Amino acid sequence: MALASRDYTRQSVSAQDFHKIDIHDSEYPAHVVLMILYGILDSNWQSYAYWLMGAMSNDMAKLAVFTGFCRSLPDLCPVLNIFLPLLSCR
Repeated sequence: MALASRDYTRQSVSAQDFHKIDIHDSEYPAHVVLMILYGILDSNWQSYAYWLMGAMSNDMAKLAVFTGFCRSLPDLCPVLNIFLPLLSCR
């Protein structure tokens, strides 16, 4: 995790110019609404992806392969997040 975010350290968070958002800040409700909209967008996207896979075939074995591929992509992202900064260091 430290390799992927090299500029984010405990010293940078405790710095005087670092802006922390509190529940009583005026920007807080906008961030909450944004996160809720991200969740709605994500659920709509997943529903559309599964509907699209179901529309491609009625064969359960083929749909299992499609679903396995679709489920493996989010698991690949954290691995790339760890190893891509290592490649750029060399």
